Amino acid sequence: MDLISLAVSILWLLIGVIIILGVVWLALYVVKIFAAIPGPVENAIWAIVLILILIAALTMLAGGGKMRLHLSSLGVPNAIGYSQPTVNNQA
Repeated sequence: MDLISLAVSILWLLIGVIIILGVVWLALYVVKIFAAIPGPVENAIWAIVLILILIAALTMLAGGGKMRLHLSSLGVPNAIGYSQPTVNNQA
């Protein structure tokens, strides 16, 4: 994986995060029009959203799910000891 595809993956991640945060903000805004939301509840909603975004980003970096960005393909070893498979050229 070259640096261009890494940059594109990070850009898509940031765009997705901005869209998710915008949707949550809009939903909270609409609910606030009709009913009052206590401060701790609103803070809990934001905390849950940010934790889910963090889980999604870490899953993407670990290579799971549909958004795959393997750190090992960039030459970065990970904590669980995954290494690149070697090719055995025996003729």
